Order: sequence, then C-alpha cells, then structure tokens
Amino acid sequence: VPVAVIVSEYVDIAKAFYEEDEPKLTNAVLDRVSRRVRGEGRGKDAS
Repeated sequence: VPVAVIVSEYVDIAKAFYEEDEPKLTNAVLDRVSRRVRGEGRGKDAS
C-alpha cells in the first residue's frame, strides 16, 4: 500500500474526530515520519 494512501486514511480518521488543526498536524507528523523512515528529506541527521 502506498505511503500516501496510508497517511490519507489516518488524516480522514483525524477529521472524523477533530474539527480544527489536528488533521493538519496528523498529516505533517506522518509525512515527516514516513520521509525519515524511507531516508528522504534534508539528510540523515535532519530534525
């Protein structure tokens, strides 16, 4: 399953429970985690 699909599903779940910025936060956190796990982003030691 593509990572984007998984992230999208979790964002949809967050939208079901929250109305404000939480779904955006969920998207941002999962996007960053997925990039780090796959070795993408600004480098190995990026924070």
